[in-house]
Amino acid sequence: LLVTFGIPIINQELNEVSDAIPGLIQEGQQCVNSLYSKLRSLAVPESIGKVMDESFKKIEAVILREMRQLANSLMGLFSQAISIFLAPILAFYILKDWNGFSRKIMFFPPAAVRDDFISLWAEIDDVLMCFIRGHLIVAILVAVFSALGLKLVGMNYVLLLSIIIGIMELIPYFGPIIGSVFAISLALLKSKTLGVYVFIVMVVIQQLESNIISPAILGESVGLHPIMIIFALLAGGKLFGFIGLLLAVPVSAVLKIIMGHVFSLLAAR
Repeated sequence: LLVTFGIPIINQELNEVSDAIPGLIQEGQQCVNSLYSKLRSLAVPESIGKVMDESFKKIEAVILREMRQLANSLMGLFSQAISIFLAPILAFYILKDWNGFSRKIMFFPPAAVRDDFISLWAEIDDVLMCFIRGHLIVAILVAVFSALGLKLVGMNYVLLLSIIIGIMELIPYFGPIIGSVFAISLALLKSKTLGVYVFIVMVVIQQLESNIISPAILGESVGLHPIMIIFALLAGGKLFGFIGLLLAVPVSAVLKIIMGHVFSLLAAR
């Protein structure tokens, strides 16, 4: 169903969004010019008028620079679209075949260290399964709630946005912010009122996710300190881009488990 109906819709929405992005820059420039015209129509001393002229030129330059940067970021996200849409499919097949893979890998180590390896692998298996399954459930719920909320307020690109917002949930801390900013920015292309409505929808959904959904489903799924998670995300994003952000936390959790077992073995000897 996703391939037959979803992919064509997503492709159409991607094209529509990419065509609409220049309008965001133009609208921002028009807002600045309109505000400037209203202020200059007031009776102000010439010295103040000169200060206003210089200030608005700087403000306009900053706004246009930031909006172009936002547009480039959005286009960069489009270039990662294949990775984004393949992520949940890859996670599904990992979950589907994980038990068979786990049973086969048990026989790889030599008999002398097999018991230690089985203990290590069991702990890794528990953490990864809890992380992947839990985060997928949270991402799906957030995507569904986002689709309902965005549809309710009359937002366009609902399927595309809900999928992106859901997948961004797989990236702790930064992901929800990226997804929300993405949706709000596109809403502002249509109208400021819609931007406010989408902002409210995103705030409500993130409050539900952080206070109800995630605590109930995830708990302490990977056992990492928040600071370690942030460092892992920064390193993963810097080294491997979007895929690095997705894999940073589970890989860090696995490395922590391995290091713990290594230190335990060294201490025992």
